[in-house]
Amino acid sequence: MGGSVPAAARRLTHCSLPLTVRCNSPNGPRSKKAMSRKTILRLLPALAALLLCSTAPALAASKTDPHLSGDWQLDPAASDNFDAKLTRMAEEMRARFRNRHNSMLSRGQPGAYGATDEYGQVPGLVQELPSETHDELRDRLAGTYRPPSNLQIRMREGEIIMLGDTPPERRYSVAETVTRMDVSGTAELSTSWSGNALVIVARYTNRSRSDQRYSVDRTGDVLSVTVKLSESNGGTLQLHSTYRRITPPAQP
Repeated sequence: MGGSVPAAARRLTHCSLPLTVRCNSPNGPRSKKAMSRKTILRLLPALAALLLCSTAPALAASKTDPHLSGDWQLDPAASDNFDAKLTRMAEEMRARFRNRHNSMLSRGQPGAYGATDEYGQVPGLVQELPSETHDELRDRLAGTYRPPSNLQIRMREGEIIMLGDTPPERRYSVAETVTRMDVSGTAELSTSWSGNALVIVARYTNRSRSDQRYSVDRTGDVLSVTVKLSESNGGTLQLHSTYRRITPPAQP
């Protein structure tokens, strides 16, 4: 057979268990015949490929980026202002709320809030905010998305552990999808590697979605964290935070 035999496949030739096949024989319905070495060598590439495929998920789950671990401090000057971003999000939601009701009023759509009263009159456009006020929006999202001033990241056997300014710590299992609940609802949470970046995606049952990405630059001293949040009510939040390392990186 031309070409070299993969190392994983070569090891199979030293297996202590005999490789046999069953086949029809004139001496009886079935008999055992030892598989020839030539046949074994012909099958080795396929067996090696099978071994590599079966071990790929385990390799992906065990991958770690030692530069991500450590203690990090937020650089406010190089980061987005969370409160300013949240204010813009609330204003966009207010504008969308009003535009929607203006459209419904212009069409005289039955059931539109404020469309007509019992006398058939059209009252003025409602000026109040959507059901969730700015303060309520801030209280709901701040616990999950407000960048902490200090961030600790530890990695143990495929699990990433993060702790902000105050407990509780957050745990993420690489290459696994888990169900979690927070103040925004119930979500399926998946954690994976994209190159050397850690990506955490939360898909909520109400069709909201958040994407978080953690990546370290080539120096190993700057951590970039990006958050993209799309809520089912149309609200969006995009946030970038920059952290500086305050402890040496873990050794691989």
